[in-house]
Amino acid sequence: KGREFLNTRFKIDPIAYIKTKDDGWNLNYYFREAIEYMAMVDYPYSTGFLEPLPGWPVQVACQFMNKPGNNFADEELATMMYNAANVYYNYSGTLKYNCIDPSKCGDPGTASLGAAALGWPWQECTEIVIDMCARGGTNDFFWDECNGNSTALLIATCEAMFGSFNWTSAVWNLEAVPILYGLSMSSASNIILT
Repeated sequence: KGREFLNTRFKIDPIAYIKTKDDGWNLNYYFREAIEYMAMVDYPYSTGFLEPLPGWPVQVACQFMNKPGNNFADEELATMMYNAANVYYNYSGTLKYNCIDPSKCGDPGTASLGAAALGWPWQECTEIVIDMCARGGTNDFFWDECNGNSTALLIATCEAMFGSFNWTSAVWNLEAVPILYGLSMSSASNIILT
């Protein structure tokens, strides 16, 4: 009953239906990706380089999850999550289905980038090494997946994405960001970043 509800509510493409408990993780990652990408492109004006988005997409998405109270049925919570994620994935209203299984339809969050979608992950796996994992706690509603070793998580991700290109951690230039851009700007002032 629950899986059927989620498949219907999230308008999941039949090729990516949630059929098992493990399939449910795809929906978790789908939702999480929407939240993370909206945070990255939370501009005061509409954009369209990842997905067509309104100005301040985080604020728009939060309106769907900001219902007063704290006693919600599972179906209500799922509907709030669907509406919030839909701001990222289908703000234009043109998608008929949402494909949540990257193994069957690629990464829905960056699909509009086409071949360029691998650009950022490649940078992350070569010289712009950033912890891209939830830390859990009071300010993060996702659990702590870093587990104190975010490097191992990133290596596993890079091997999965670029192992077929002979990627190994030896390709990493861990010092690229501090050398190229610096980590301390304590002696500088009046810097405007746009």
